[in-house]
Amino acid sequence: MTTRIAAFIWTIFILVASLVPKEAIPKSSWTNFANFDKLSHLVSYGILVFLWSKLLSAKVGKVKGARIAFYGSITLGLLMEFLQWQMNSGRYFEILDIIANIIGSIIGLTAFYKIIKH
Repeated sequence: MTTRIAAFIWTIFILVASLVPKEAIPKSSWTNFANFDKLSHLVSYGILVFLWSKLLSAKVGKVKGARIAFYGSITLGLLMEFLQWQMNSGRYFEILDIIANIIGSIIGLTAFYKIIKH
């Protein structure tokens, strides 16, 4: 039950963080370093894949659950970038964000296979 709640909350967090207008994002000195944005994509999508892989593996098996989580996260990342482009909210479609999402998803998938042994 805890994994289910965490996976849903993390997904909602990514949706909100991805779609909030640029001017609503607080400026902070610790987020101003050059690659914070890409690092946040990497970490966010890594956690997303890990949580959903864990949740889905209990329902459909480890390999199938991890595969669904991985491809689902990539689809979500592409959708978020497309919506940022369409919403005219000061946020932009960025190929490097998509690459960071995919790398993060791979890291999350790898962590899942290394940590979860069932």
